[in-house]
Amino acid sequence: MSYIEKELSKDTSEHKWLLFLAGCCMFIYMGRILYSGTLHYFFMPWNLFLGFVPLFFSRLLRQYPAVSKSHFLLLMVACLWLLFFPNAPYMLTDLFHLRSRVGMPMWYDLLFILSFAWTGLMAGFVSLWDIEQLVLSRNIMDEQYIPRISGALLFVASFGIYLGRYLRWNSWDLFVQPFPLMKDIADRFLHPFHYPETWGMTLLMGFFLNVLYHSLRMIRKHSSHHP
Repeated sequence: MSYIEKELSKDTSEHKWLLFLAGCCMFIYMGRILYSGTLHYFFMPWNLFLGFVPLFFSRLLRQYPAVSKSHFLLLMVACLWLLFFPNAPYMLTDLFHLRSRVGMPMWYDLLFILSFAWTGLMAGFVSLWDIEQLVLSRNIMDEQYIPRISGALLFVASFGIYLGRYLRWNSWDLFVQPFPLMKDIADRFLHPFHYPETWGMTLLMGFFLNVLYHSLRMIRKHSSHHP
């Protein structure tokens, strides 16, 4: 079996595991609905769906050579991937919604939110691995630079998380309300000292995501060398 075939086989296993995790999340949510008789956290399945969107785009690039061989399609799908990529780690901030609610143990809600957040985060990381493998297979850059680029992308995603959590912008607002969105972004770059919270969260979240990502990347690399 060639290196590429091995990588695709590994990716398929990872994606099946992610679908299993997503199913577990929905099972936990159904249990919450039945126990509490309420639809609290109804937005979590939608957020999880958005967390899987970048994985859809990265898989499109990996599995369909016709897409990645066309420079136009490659650029378009890669941009869509980057646009939706922050939705995956964004789910970590859903912990902001954790609070004591009548009729529901708080420990259950904690595990419920963590399950969704972890699944969304892993979907984002696997999609980033997809992009790394695509870059390597096309010889776009030397392998030694890949972790640095991935690290930078995680900081970009952190800025996107800030835009979504605090300014309430969505990925599709780039097409629906492009000018107000670009104004908010430009203002924070032109006057960075006016927005300490923006850059504080972006830098710390980016650092946290990098620690998680490179830890998992190291484990993944180690396991591939020791079957």
